[in-house]
Amino acid sequence: MPHFLTRLAFAIAVLMIASALFVGAAAFLCFALFLFLTHAMPLPFAALVTGLALILFALLILLVARGLAPNGRLATQAGASQAGLIEALLGAEIAAYATRSPFATTGISFLVGLVLGFNPGLRRSLAQLLRGRL
Repeated sequence: MPHFLTRLAFAIAVLMIASALFVGAAAFLCFALFLFLTHAMPLPFAALVTGLALILFALLILLVARGLAPNGRLATQAGASQAGLIEALLGAEIAAYATRSPFATTGISFLVGLVLGFNPGLRRSLAQLLRGRL
């Protein structure tokens, strides 16, 4: 168990460092775009165009992610209960994924725990879903 906790702490530290570096790199790229645009237009317009470019880029990412994400419509088998279907689909997928990549599974579990810890409404909804009331 101590070996697992050491690996977990190391993985979290690496993730935090990589996230900080990514945010710094994104800030430098935004500033570079702004400086490039200041040669062609006044400063306020360069700032406006940079902001609009960032918003358009974020919308593009959201649209691509929405297109790649499954739409939630699953083909149900005749007579299969919703809970049984969820258990059958998620149980096999999660077990296979956890076996293939334990570090990613640990990170995802950590993030889900944080989200559920900070959002009581989501925690209540998930508890009702798991109890079969929803």
